[in-house]
Amino acid sequence: MANISLNSFVSPTYYNSQKVVNPVYFAFLAGSTYAPPTFSGVSGAASTNPGGLFGWLIYSRTALANPTKGSTTDSYLVYTNPFDLVNDLNTLAGVTACLLTTTATQGGTFGFFSSDGVAITGKTNGNDFLSALYALAYGGTMIVAGSTSAFSSYELASGNYIDVMMCNGTASEARYLENANQVIGIFPSVTDGAGYTALNFDTLFTSASLVSGSTVADRIFNISGQNYKFKIPTTSLQINTTMTTTSSLVPDVVGAFTNSKENNNLYYTIAGLDNSQVLNGIVKNPTAWTDNTNKNIFKKNRVNFYTKTNGIYFMGLDLVGATAGVTAGYSSNDRVGPSKIRQDIETNVREIMLKYVFQSNNSVTRTAITSEVSSYLQTVSQFLDKNYTNITCDSTNNTDNSATITIEITVKPLISSDEFVITVATESA
Repeated sequence: MANISLNSFVSPTYYNSQKVVNPVYFAFLAGSTYAPPTFSGVSGAASTNPGGLFGWLIYSRTALANPTKGSTTDSYLVYTNPFDLVNDLNTLAGVTACLLTTTATQGGTFGFFSSDGVAITGKTNGNDFLSALYALAYGGTMIVAGSTSAFSSYELASGNYIDVMMCNGTASEARYLENANQVIGIFPSVTDGAGYTALNFDTLFTSASLVSGSTVADRIFNISGQNYKFKIPTTSLQINTTMTTTSSLVPDVVGAFTNSKENNNLYYTIAGLDNSQVLNGIVKNPTAWTDNTNKNIFKKNRVNFYTKTNGIYFMGLDLVGATAGVTAGYSSNDRVGPSKIRQDIETNVREIMLKYVFQSNNSVTRTAITSEVSSYLQTVSQFLDKNYTNITCDSTNNTDNSATITIEITVKPLISSDEFVITVATESA
């Protein structure tokens, strides 16, 4: 066991990965803020927690050899491929019982994996490592941190906006999600999803009203189904061992968003699919939509799911309206794809109108605004039913020389059964 490493987990014999040009930026809160570990456990094992997966990655930047990225003062770390992650953690091989604990008495409480000589079992840090690895395999960029405030620091420093967040279901993740309007939170489901829209939904968020249709609720994916891998060879950890895992599909949904962004597609919902596969592994216990009882539980509780078929990724069912009941009607705003396109349209139109905030509210200004907004809508026209698109910015909704300029845009997403109106108004000082 002198050469313990995690290289088994990126072995081409069972592990696939892909590259993208336009990556999804995904946040992963894995542990807590870094604290230097102590090593007074049995046989010199770690006796304190350095901060989970994030903490160990920071610790690998101390006296250990040549980390791939970052420094010990970082509040977040950025990875663009699974190999860098594995290489950084392999520098921990010299820490007793960190990567692998082989006996019950040896210690390694804060380590990654344990072994009985035949089967390898993941601990908390090991399972977080696998989640990070599986998500990175799809080609996204991972921002791993010990606190959600570090995600905002990353956005400020890099100029990149986080697209999605892998969630374990903590209050801090929920608070961050509430205030990060562009971020979609991907939560693991709890058993069959009954009573939940995310893990302990009502206790995570600040207001129970979120359940009835707020924008935060529209940005939650609560994932049913698990990624199953049987007897993965782990000989680089310990010879003649294997590992069988059943893990959340959260990383694979991150992967689906990665592919959706790379292909310039919307994040959208389609009903009626029950077959699914993932990049590394198979789906265990998938949702069968012929099971109306299960389907209605999920529908009532806004539980989305992930499937892939014929090379095309789909996001969820029409699983919306958490408190409305399974027979209620739902609007475009309740569906993830139209909710996202509405947000994008409103944001871009507001930016256009800000350029005219100090110009007179007259027909010339309004015509210029209409023309520029029309040009912008052409960039998202592949997602819209052109028969329903209408822009109103004229004397019918404006008064000449008034301080406020108002525009109304009516659009109907292709995947929606109804249209919605976006109203944006800017007021000069």
